[in-house]
Amino acid sequence: GGGIVVTPSNREVLKSHPRVVEIVRDIEDIVAYLELDKTRPAYAIQSTRDTYNERIPWLNECAGWHFVIARGDKNWKSTEQDFSALIRLVQNGRLTHSKFR
Repeated sequence: GGGIVVTPSNREVLKSHPRVVEIVRDIEDIVAYLELDKTRPAYAIQSTRDTYNERIPWLNECAGWHFVIARGDKNWKSTEQDFSALIRLVQNGRLTHSKFR
């Protein structure tokens, strides 16, 4: 999950791998999802938005590739197909830029 980047030693491990992909979602979509998912722990000290904003620099530092899901996009079949295509391109070394979609 997104919390892996909080620990400096974890960030170093991620940065040592050439194929780290960040899935980028709009914060409003993340908040809406987390409000519906009662199995996830609630944020007691920081808001979801604050936590997200705190982690953005670390996520960018660690990921070589960024898969962007547009705000409000709920076409999961298309998202899955596009993500699979990105993974194939990254694995084969054929992608020349870091943002996809």
